[in-house]
Amino acid sequence: MERSAYQEYLLSAPVDELFDCKEVNANPPERAKIFSSIVCEKCGESASENKIRLDEGKRVCLDCYDHYGRGW
Repeated sequence: MERSAYQEYLLSAPVDELFDCKEVNANPPERAKIFSSIVCEKCGESASENKIRLDEGKRVCLDCYDHYGRGW
């Protein structure tokens, strides 16, 4: 079927011919957790509570956080 004929078919075909509609047997996802905003003690920008790290006792955003790693 050529592209233009297929487009016409999609626009004019009965819905039940194009789609298989049925009940969904699934629970909706839980509501999203809303985190508080915390002000970074280095740059002063606000960041979501889950994106704040402690760095030498200060609450800092991920951009200001000096990551300590052992190379693995």
